Amino acid sequence: MKYAGLVFLASVGGLSGCQQLAALHETVEGFTERFVVEGIYLGIEDPEGVDLSGTAFSGARLTAFLADASQISEIEQAPIENTALILMSPGNGGSVPMIDVGGGKYELSSEEGLEYVSDEEITLTSGYGDRERNISVEVPVAPSLSVNSDHAASTPITVDLSGQGFDAALAVVIEVQTGVVTWSNEPADIAGLYEMTHPNGFLIGSEEDLSEDDELTVEIPAEAFANEGYYILGVAGMVVSNSSSFENVNTALSTVMAGKLRFTDVCTDDYAMLCMQ
Repeated sequence: MKYAGLVFLASVGGLSGCQQLAALHETVEGFTERFVVEGIYLGIEDPEGVDLSGTAFSGARLTAFLADASQISEIEQAPIENTALILMSPGNGGSVPMIDVGGGKYELSSEEGLEYVSDEEITLTSGYGDRERNISVEVPVAPSLSVNSDHAASTPITVDLSGQGFDAALAVVIEVQTGVVTWSNEPADIAGLYEMTHPNGFLIGSEEDLSEDDELTVEIPAEAFANEGYYILGVAGMVVSNSSSFENVNTALSTVMAGKLRFTDVCTDDYAMLCMQ
């Protein structure tokens, strides 16, 4: 935590002595708090001409993982089960209980009536341990995409989301003829979510994150387009929660990210005509 300490001292340098002590106390509490939340809220914009209903890429879904941990090595070992986790979303009628599916994993989807509503703030709240615990995130719109639909099989594609206000990029490639997901970087567990939102060991965009690179790109590997065919490429610009929204939540290990997938056609080699129709 060497760098985090340096940044923190710099950030409180202009405060009074009492203010510095209060800020230090709040920071230490955030690091030592053992209630960890990692979550992803994903909306899906229906692709034109392709029916994804009944798949994981239709409507909206929210997944959250809870753990009792104070360091990264513990987050997969101590899931928090059998507790109430509530989604607070004005666009979804206020409070919506999430479903405990076991192993510290909680879910909601369109099957339960969940709707992805852009430009609102959502909050995950819990009363675990007889303390009110909250973590919030701003819900963004789908990104603008500029991708050439005519593509050579077995070659990668780089998608640039720079300048659109996103913190990270999530992508998926689906082969339309078979319905097979040929590639995705969507995290599947709490460790994967942590790695995506804390790529340098610190929460993206936090004071501890010393990255100065404002560019945001995602490379879709060549293996995603291994066969000649008709594919749809979905990309979501993700926004991560700011630690200032955390209440009684571990600030070093937690976050919730939100974003909406937008799809575009990619046709390889002899299938190029399909993307022109």
